[in-house]
Amino acid sequence: MRRSAAAAWGSTHKLKARPWDIVRTVELMSQAAGPDYAIIVDPNFYFETLPDSLRLARRMEAYNVFCFEDPFPFDDWEQYHLFRQKSPIPLAAHLHTPLQVLEATRHHAAGRRVWLQEEKDLSLGVAAAYAAHVACTIPNAVIPLDILHFLRENDLVHGALPPEDGTIPVPDGPGLGVELNADAVARYHVG
Repeated sequence: MRRSAAAAWGSTHKLKARPWDIVRTVELMSQAAGPDYAIIVDPNFYFETLPDSLRLARRMEAYNVFCFEDPFPFDDWEQYHLFRQKSPIPLAAHLHTPLQVLEATRHHAAGRRVWLQEEKDLSLGVAAAYAAHVACTIPNAVIPLDILHFLRENDLVHGALPPEDGTIPVPDGPGLGVELNADAVARYHVG
């Protein structure tokens, strides 16, 4: 029963993390959702250093931690490379430019799995359709998308892309495969 409740929302949860409570939070989430439910730990650099990140990683290795996203600043890619050598928990670096990707790759600082992330304020049905189309064309885009259009009061596309067993289906209609709800656009129009 726990698994089906978790699966209704997805099979992975991205969690903002702070060093003082993340281990207990991961433990409680794992107990509640089961061992198959994956957790992305995103400290936004709050783990601060390689030694602190490794200390926390060791305490979470027993759980299904999908990856650490930006545990400490990546101003020294060699530190990320050392983390990868000392912990089985994968790293995900929040990179923005092709140069950053090349630097990380050259230093073996992160795996080659990627995720797509859209601007949270724009997380609506049209953006979800676009993201689904783009993600399915990138073979190594295997880290779950940061897209939560289905949590909005109105996604502006008639609720066309609800998650199905933790995934968002790629729409196959004309264009992006979704129809804009003109009434909802008019209702939410400001200015």
